[in-house]
Amino acid sequence: MLEAIAAAGSTTRPAIAKATGLSKPTVSQAVRRLLETGLIAENGDVRGNTGRVPIAYAIQPSVGFVVAIDVGGSSVRVSCADLYGESHAEVRAETRTGEEALPVQLVELVHEVLAKAGLAESSLLAIGVAAPGVVDPVTQLVSLAPNIFVRDGFDLTRSLREVFTTRVYVENNVNMAAVGEKWRGLGRAVDTFAFVGIGAGIGMGLIHNDQLWRGSNGAAGEISFLPLAEDPLDTRHRVRGGLEDQTGAATLLAMARQNRGWQEHPPRGVAEIFLRAEDGDPAAQALVKAAGNWIGLAIASICAVVDPGLVVLGGGIGANLRVREMVQGVVESLIPYPPRIETTELGEAVSLYGATSVALSMAREFLAAKA
Repeated sequence: MLEAIAAAGSTTRPAIAKATGLSKPTVSQAVRRLLETGLIAENGDVRGNTGRVPIAYAIQPSVGFVVAIDVGGSSVRVSCADLYGESHAEVRAETRTGEEALPVQLVELVHEVLAKAGLAESSLLAIGVAAPGVVDPVTQLVSLAPNIFVRDGFDLTRSLREVFTTRVYVENNVNMAAVGEKWRGLGRAVDTFAFVGIGAGIGMGLIHNDQLWRGSNGAAGEISFLPLAEDPLDTRHRVRGGLEDQTGAATLLAMARQNRGWQEHPPRGVAEIFLRAEDGDPAAQALVKAAGNWIGLAIASICAVVDPGLVVLGGGIGANLRVREMVQGVVESLIPYPPRIETTELGEAVSLYGATSVALSMAREFLAAKA
């Protein structure tokens, strides 16, 4: 019921019954309990119908707040939101990588964002964390995360749990991006879709029948390990995967520096490669075309197995319009039922949206248990 009320913003008992499938007497009894505990409040009457005027109810935003954290190899972004998911404050800092520095930094940034929002620690109900690497769905330990320099099986959120004594959940950042797209993005009306992030790394988050698909080890969507590379059996691909070694940002830049055909000096960053390609630079266009072809092959492979209705592209490389056009061309040439391919409209905050959504679900579950 709390999820239904939050989704509607303001709603009536008949509407709650319809949304949840619960009987009207059950809804009425639960509404009384939620009113008594102060979790919801009357929010005016709903006009426009004949007969008895129904009362609308809404969640009390001041009941508590959640924090979302997006850990990247270069920066950490932290947001504080109310129970409707509206952000009240946000902070950002350069990532302190490593097993000792990073957990301490996460605690510091949560303190900072709460202070910025003017909130007490006691109002914090849950923390959602988006992190690179594979996250074990049972133990919550992080592995295969070389971007943040932690060992396999690392407990990234232990300090957060100890300091704030609240519910904390960590999930792979691309999985969180898929959750964010489902909550506030292009996936809201799609039951099966994939979010593919291409930037410093490459990964996929899959929503199947409206649920995040994690796999047995939490490694579903680690498409960087698809055997798509010039030499897929090269043992060097065991660290980051053949596809990432072939098309990741570091590879594009390395190839750019090796290329002697630049009209001027080699590009200093991936964004500059795309800008030069748009300006008609042949060397840049060749790099972008090669990356688009490899990514297109990867997405075609995904489509052959999953058959998603939508593929959302994000990340520094994936969000580029030229890449999307190339990927779409490759997929349409290979797959008899190609999906719609779009670029995320949530930008670089997409994983933060997912972390907020997960934290809100934990917070509402906790509050419902107290009612």
